Amino acid sequence: MVVAFGTQKKKEVVGAVTTITPSELKVPSSNLTTALAGRLAGVVAYQRSGEPGADDADFFIRGVTSFGYKKDPLILIDGIELSSRDLARMQVDDIASFSILKDATATALYGARGANGVILITTKEGVEGKTKISIRMENSVSSPTRNIELADPITYMKMNNEAVQTRNPLAPVPYSRSKIDNTIAGTDPLIYPTNDWYDMLFKDYAMNQRFNLNASGGGKRARYYLAGTFNQDNGVLKVDKQSNFNSNINLKTYQLRSNINIDLTKSTEVGVKLYGTFDDYTGPVAGGEHFYRLAVRSDPVSFPAYFPKDEAHQHVQHLLFGNTQDILSNPYAKMVSGYRQYNQSLMLAQFDIEQDFSFLTKGLKLHALFNVSRYAFSSVNRSYNPFWYEVGTYDKLTNEYTLTPLMKIPEPSILISIMPSLT
Repeated sequence: MVVAFGTQKKKEVVGAVTTITPSELKVPSSNLTTALAGRLAGVVAYQRSGEPGADDADFFIRGVTSFGYKKDPLILIDGIELSSRDLARMQVDDIASFSILKDATATALYGARGANGVILITTKEGVEGKTKISIRMENSVSSPTRNIELADPITYMKMNNEAVQTRNPLAPVPYSRSKIDNTIAGTDPLIYPTNDWYDMLFKDYAMNQRFNLNASGGGKRARYYLAGTFNQDNGVLKVDKQSNFNSNINLKTYQLRSNINIDLTKSTEVGVKLYGTFDDYTGPVAGGEHFYRLAVRSDPVSFPAYFPKDEAHQHVQHLLFGNTQDILSNPYAKMVSGYRQYNQSLMLAQFDIEQDFSFLTKGLKLHALFNVSRYAFSSVNRSYNPFWYEVGTYDKLTNEYTLTPLMKIPEPSILISIMPSLT
């Protein structure tokens, strides 16, 4: 069992330590933290979102009162302190041992840093023998666990009117009887729209892929473990062919790991560990959660998502997004009017040496470690302001209408913001 800066036999451990075999952490997800709930005694974990790139699970070990609410435990991977975000990116195939130190006895060597528990992870190393190659390929389907059942547009208008009149019987109602009747009759879906914003914005499911390749082996003097991983996680936002922007979530993650151990002498061993993870993300500017809120909260009957181009606007190059004088929220326009891209990377280089002094004193060893980490992040947002239109005139006999722009149409422009960060 891995404890603090060494290993002990289980029967010799007096502190509260929980271990789990890495195979038990395999779940159909690219995020390791989603596998912690229900598998480790004393660990409470919960996931707030399933959105790719924002699906890290929050977890705590020693309750929620130690040094304030929900403080993250100390996370050590191969002896190097990393964040819960880095833990989420780890691959189960690369883990050799996973231990959690939970009480004061087990975390004594870490002092106050271990007050909220310690997670110790060691990665695999090569063993003497022939080269062993392992390949894992997965394809999974992700979908919402549950959707909110919304009232239909007719019920929405009636209940909205009822809510207003309940508070003030003399107040004007938001929706006239004529509008409700024509909506029921399906007179014209552009004049009397019935938008299902959720169905317009979201798909039922998304397909995700994961691929891992690792090789290990070595001789008497040198041993190696090499691994490469590719994960493809997709969102459930629909892609509209009318827009040049693809705002659906597309997260590609690349990981490389190299662990090399060399015996310089019979009592001296050196190790070199190289690790890199790279994320390429494309998705909505405000995030998928924002569009879900818009879909369930926006008015479904005041305007259509967009108007088809009529004779007066046949040469207009932009979409004719629907809205009202009050400029309400149009979820469809928000979705297709921009997207965000970011790239982030973490690279670690670790060198350690272990000298056995058993020839002086039995059990005496010296272990030295040097580590360098590099984190980089850059983000680009591309978006434009939607062009809003409403019905100007409407002839009930001929069922013809004209459109009126709600703002002055400026020259086409694209807003690009770049935010680099490097540590």
